[in-house]
Amino acid sequence: FIGLGMPQNINILNGEIKGRPDYPVPGTPPRAGTVKYISIGWSNYGEIYVVADKRMPHTLFLLFRGTYSAKTAALYSKPTSIVPLTVCKDKNGNPEAFLYGIFKPSSEMIHTIVEAMRYLSTTFLNATKEKPVKIFTAGHSLGSAMCTIFSYLWMGIKKTAPYNGPEYSMLADNIVCISLGGPRCMSSSVAKKFCKFVAEGKILFLRITTRGDPVPALPPKTGFQHPCSEDEKMRKVVSEDCNS
Repeated sequence: FIGLGMPQNINILNGEIKGRPDYPVPGTPPRAGTVKYISIGWSNYGEIYVVADKRMPHTLFLLFRGTYSAKTAALYSKPTSIVPLTVCKDKNGNPEAFLYGIFKPSSEMIHTIVEAMRYLSTTFLNATKEKPVKIFTAGHSLGSAMCTIFSYLWMGIKKTAPYNGPEYSMLADNIVCISLGGPRCMSSSVAKKFCKFVAEGKILFLRITTRGDPVPALPPKTGFQHPCSEDEKMRKVVSEDCNS
């Protein structure tokens, strides 16, 4: 990944360093008008990309950027992150608790994210209720935790007005979530509910980690848990632990 120059290319394209992108992977860039994206950023976090590619007309990509500054690193390294914080209750009155420093940026722009997805789905991919798009979300490190939380929230969003109405029916109820080197971001009870959605086929989930990476071991197990980590059978399904 580093040898191919991919991180450097991304930094050049983002304007963070000067230079000319070098594309070492052979192939033809997509034709003009093939790819369209919306970038969402604000004072607490930047940024989220909603990407549509006409070569994959039934898929919409929702990508969360990883840790890139001291401010974003502090989202999950504050003393308040030692234990999960209850943010709401489910329909049965049970508390829903998360690592609040990550839950906050994951949820505070959620309406903007959904509207961006709806806009690209209808105006660019021409999606309909009969031909909906599936959301494919991914992120690395901090972005991994954010996409995981979003996937869990998506289960409730699609059942809540106005997002359960016909004007959002082109967005599939199910979601694909690829987590790359993410920290623990939800309480044990929420992680078990997430795992239940995976077992039911509502969330297609894969958690990829690298041995020796300290981030997946954060925060400590003081009430936090990775989805399916306590279910040995499901853990083998969703977890891919790679050599460094």
